[in-house]
Amino acid sequence: MRLALVAGRVPQSYVDQLDQIGESTGKCQSELVREAIAAYLDKTEPASVEKMNRKLNQLEKQVKALRLL
Repeated sequence: MRLALVAGRVPQSYVDQLDQIGESTGKCQSELVREAIAAYLDKTEPASVEKMNRKLNQLEKQVKALRLL
């Protein structure tokens, strides 16, 4: 997929939230903004959905393991 540069101004609070989310997810601002725009436009990237499903499966396994404790 060819990527184009899009620029715009947002409130500093948005940037702060992007930074927090980026730190917890390991994603850069560009990736988070692409995901937000894709959600707004009701588009999803198959690779992103697949990655999310893998993480969800990992979390489900961790929850099951914790329940056994």
